[in-house]
Amino acid sequence: MSLEQMLVSRGFDFAIPEILTPGGLAIISRSAVSKKFNEFREKPKKGFWFIRGDLGGETLFPPCFEAQPSSLLIKSATQDFVNLHRSRISNAALTFRLIANNENRIIAFGLQVEAESPVRALEDAREPFGELLDSITSYTDAPLRYIQFSVAEDEESQPLAFEVHLPYHNGLILDEAHFEMHPVFSVADAIMREGICSESPYYRLLCAYRVKEGIDLIRNSAGRFSASLDKQRLMPKLPQISASELLKRGARLGRTEADQQKIDPCRVFDLSQLFDFWFEKRNAAAHIFKEATLRSAEAVLRPSIGTDYRDFSSTAALLLYYAGLHLRELKKFAFEQLEPQSSFRMSSRMFMGLDPKYQGALFMKPNNPERAA
Repeated sequence: MSLEQMLVSRGFDFAIPEILTPGGLAIISRSAVSKKFNEFREKPKKGFWFIRGDLGGETLFPPCFEAQPSSLLIKSATQDFVNLHRSRISNAALTFRLIANNENRIIAFGLQVEAESPVRALEDAREPFGELLDSITSYTDAPLRYIQFSVAEDEESQPLAFEVHLPYHNGLILDEAHFEMHPVFSVADAIMREGICSESPYYRLLCAYRVKEGIDLIRNSAGRFSASLDKQRLMPKLPQISASELLKRGARLGRTEADQQKIDPCRVFDLSQLFDFWFEKRNAAAHIFKEATLRSAEAVLRPSIGTDYRDFSSTAALLLYYAGLHLRELKKFAFEQLEPQSSFRMSSRMFMGLDPKYQGALFMKPNNPERAA
């Protein structure tokens, strides 16, 4: 089932971006209100919107603790609001509504936001919402996070739309009796899972660049071996991605508006070129104030800013998506064209520092002389 089919089956119309990417950020609207939502998008008019940020549970809460609390935050019986002072975007105090369940556990915060459209309201709200949790976490070390945002005309009306990270899958049927690892792919596979499981778009982006390093190593190793077999022509080419597709999937091509205007939407990148093109985004995520980003204040990454969050969420999801596609192509090539030559597996193990005698070491007793030292 595709992402679009999954949304439709749950009563949603998707609105932004035009093409959905697994793990990417999207704004979706229920079919019952999507017409009204699109009218607000197409005919912007400044007004107040009620933004709700729903809190997620403790990600490290182990199953052996049994009942997991619905929220780490508990409000007092008389407290209904919390104020945020000295926000970067407002000189006045911002007042958040505390939304709690029947156990007085805070499951969401609400805030009135003035903007010309519900989409812009969601974008503008992300920073003060983020600042609120940043402040609480900095004092308490509590791992607080939002799992979705919604926008409504007022506090009492139903949401017009939700801003969420799209799931990777709705369900997988496990019908394989075994899975065979290939040593040369093992590190890249591990980093792919690390990135896909991360809830931070910024860490996902860094993982994507680590996967790219793995792809380069795999291509070099497989390329040399395939050349010795006169099979280099069969090696998968790097994926080709058009700038127009990237835009339709919600990514920004430049870090600033000025950079964005310089890009030809008809330009086509191969996977390696795309990673190089977005390397400044990688630096922005890895370094708070890297010299290259100081050419303008706009280029410095502030994690909670709505435009940056949307951009980096889409960028990270896209890089992982295309890198994953190419990894699977390389695996198919290795198993079908190179694996019959046992020396490729042997040379790959040696290249990766995995001597064949180490295989099965986990099943050997510590004092077995054949076990790896």
